[in-house]
Amino acid sequence: MNRLIINSITFSRLLLLPFFYFFPTPFFLFLGATWCGISDFLDGYLAKRLKCSSPFGVKLDQTADKIVALYFFIELFTRGQIASWFIVLFFLREGLILAGRINGLNNITSNIWGKIKTVLVYVLIAALYCNNYFQIITEDQAKWTSIVFQVFILTISFYSYYISIKTAIKIKLNQLFTNIFGSSLYTAYIFKSMPGTSSSLFVFPIFYYFQDIHFESKIAIIGLLTLLHYLIYANFSNQVQKEDPGEYTLDETIAIAFCWFIPFHSLQIWILCFILFRFFDIVKPFGIKVFEKSPNFGKATRVLGDDLLAIFYTLIMIHAIEFFVAI
Repeated sequence: MNRLIINSITFSRLLLLPFFYFFPTPFFLFLGATWCGISDFLDGYLAKRLKCSSPFGVKLDQTADKIVALYFFIELFTRGQIASWFIVLFFLREGLILAGRINGLNNITSNIWGKIKTVLVYVLIAALYCNNYFQIITEDQAKWTSIVFQVFILTISFYSYYISIKTAIKIKLNQLFTNIFGSSLYTAYIFKSMPGTSSSLFVFPIFYYFQDIHFESKIAIIGLLTLLHYLIYANFSNQVQKEDPGEYTLDETIAIAFCWFIPFHSLQIWILCFILFRFFDIVKPFGIKVFEKSPNFGKATRVLGDDLLAIFYTLIMIHAIEFFVAI
């Protein structure tokens, strides 16, 4: 019953619109705008006080506010009391809010700045109609007062929008950053059934091409990639909801970077290095699988460690092959 009463108060704002249209006298519009402002406060207050808020009620309140505001803005615009740029920017912000809600960037509920914006909108509308009827200030004074209110409302409105999306934007950017680097620039998704091999095929030629850069640069790159691994692995794992996600291939990329330390430049050796690395990484012999499941290390360390062991065995094999071939 309480919910019905609250929704009826909200709906009353919409019911008044036909009367506003057929009886557009300044005094009636002043009373109507005043009631719209009071009812907007009243339905929210009662819903919170009686603890009977509902998703339908929230959407009805937001929809009623937008429709009523649009009507009043257009009506005042025809009187030359509201600027067209204000209407466009005001509803541009409302469109951004709607798009944000569809894409999960902001909450359905308003923040305090959004509520202040709504109050100021009704104050502006009621004040203009009040002055139209009672002629409290001159037309020029009313015009400049209206402009100040419009700028102030837009400032608060866009600040409210910024507040509502900033946390979600940070989360989205963090997820994007994590996914890009965790999947080795999305190369893990080229061959979805073989993400490790997929990224390795992409990364190996890059490290081969840049194998002549300074030693200090190699150390710095490997160090940064390793730090990045420890920063994003847990987030990536939580993001895809897997304990050891196959799509996470930054560990393979870090391991492959150690091929920079083989003293050979031939493409044949690098191809052999790729083959051996994939063999050790997939088969996991010589204690690699034991290390991968060891409870003595954290998950991020185990994920990276098994690839480092794979590349370690690969480099030993490369050196052994070179030694015996040279003999």
